[in-house]
Amino acid sequence: MKNRSLAARLIVFILPAAAAIFLAAFAYNYYYSKQAVMATAAESAHHLAHETAYRIEVILKGAEKVPANLAAMLGKFSYQTKDLLHLVRTAVAANSEVFGVCIAFEPHAFDTRARYFAPYACRDQGRIKTELLGGEAYQYFGYDWYQIPQELKRPMWSEPYFEEGGGNIVMTT
Repeated sequence: MKNRSLAARLIVFILPAAAAIFLAAFAYNYYYSKQAVMATAAESAHHLAHETAYRIEVILKGAEKVPANLAAMLGKFSYQTKDLLHLVRTAVAANSEVFGVCIAFEPHAFDTRARYFAPYACRDQGRIKTELLGGEAYQYFGYDWYQIPQELKRPMWSEPYFEEGGGNIVMTT
């Protein structure tokens, strides 16, 4: 080291110190930049989740009005089978957020001779189909979508399920 020039000695002492300072500045910048990016990402995810929840809530609130309106109408007037089929068809056609509408009557409530009576309309390949649900092949009194609100005496959403015999898709009611 004694035989080396002053420039070589300065390089040996200053270069490691400058490298250490540079590495410290780089680590500091990396750490705080990472924190800022993570905070921004978390905030963006939070806002996106709230926006998505709001969109879903708007759709659900719109869908919830359909059975409420139908229940109010059914409580005031008496209907024939063809009228009810027309009513569920119209409800599906007028509400794009709804896949299908069913008015499921209690046993013998619509017709004392018929245990099951459930006029149903749903979307099917760009059109709306109607049918009467209920019978030995489709005993809707035991399904959660019918039984749970019936027991609780209030409307509620069902868990998603595959509707076999009605819409033949995964749905919630």
